[in-house]
Amino acid sequence: MQRFLDPKNDFAFKHVFGSEQNKDITIDFLNSVLHLEGDKKIASIEFLNPSQAPLYAGHKISMVDISCRDQRGVSYIVEMQMARTAGFLERIQYYGAKTYVSQLGSAQEYQTLRQVIVLAILDHVAFPKTVDFEGLHTMRDTKTNECVLDAFTFKFIELPKFNKTLEQLETVEDKWIYFLKHAEKENEITHRFEGTPIKKAYDALERYNFNQKQINAYEDAALTLVDFKNTSNVRYEEGKQAGVYEIALNMLSKPSR
Repeated sequence: MQRFLDPKNDFAFKHVFGSEQNKDITIDFLNSVLHLEGDKKIASIEFLNPSQAPLYAGHKISMVDISCRDQRGVSYIVEMQMARTAGFLERIQYYGAKTYVSQLGSAQEYQTLRQVIVLAILDHVAFPKTVDFEGLHTMRDTKTNECVLDAFTFKFIELPKFNKTLEQLETVEDKWIYFLKHAEKENEITHRFEGTPIKKAYDALERYNFNQKQINAYEDAALTLVDFKNTSNVRYEEGKQAGVYEIALNMLSKPSR
């Protein structure tokens, strides 16, 4: 039996990074992965409701994994995406825009709006043209590269592209990504993580710390993902077969020469 739960699992991810008792874990994780330093470094966070109510009747209700705000008023959305889904990049931009707009109450000035940073951790490759496991997307002038429209920042981490071994870990970010990718496969916590929030994150995933109801929720989340992947594979095969059938029909319908 695995000693640690998989931090990529929806239930486990929220348990580690989205709970009040683990705020210090979340703060260290965000500061490290987003490279926040100086006056941008997070000192404290307030967890927000991950369910974003629609602004108008009939509009979508959106649900994010983790939503929080720091001492400067900057909002952070963290998404753990284990399976490839249609429209994911559009959805993640929608989440960011909705969070930004929801800051402004009636009679408030636009100058009160604060930046929204979206961090998406992917257990699949979304950007096949790039080699690096992390990518940062901002709005910049195409000629000067100046970033004046700084309302949104999107950072993507593609776990399959992260191939560093334990001995090759250099930065705190490296260690966090290693934790996300490998924690469930390990039986011991390396001494390199002792005395750090990463060690606390491992402790939070110890299987014996969870009651049966929580284990059931964890396993339900895992089964939901398996069902989704199986359904996607079936649809892909059906689509591929339909495409072959369509080609065959077109070839048969062509007049012979």
